[in-house]
Amino acid sequence: MRIENVEIEYMVDYINRCVHLADKSRHQFQGLLNVMSPEFQMSVIEGEQLLIDVLDFDWICYGSGGLVMEFKECGLVFVSKDDKRLHKPYMNVSGLH
Repeated sequence: MRIENVEIEYMVDYINRCVHLADKSRHQFQGLLNVMSPEFQMSVIEGEQLLIDVLDFDWICYGSGGLVMEFKECGLVFVSKDDKRLHKPYMNVSGLH
């Protein structure tokens, strides 16, 4: 899926209340971690016709450079690679095996 020139793959975990976004962009400067914002969240929700309730979920972002961050309160915070919420297939995408 492409939103605002950023190529992403996503998975919604309704049980654990997490939205997982993996950066598939070729250019890091136009990557997910650089554009993540409340507006970007709404673009994902509207573009994929998700329930608005997912705004209250944890939004975990897997950057192409190996960083995993959570978007909360309009900012990004680091997430430990041992965090139980992580989506294992996306850890391979971000280089965190």
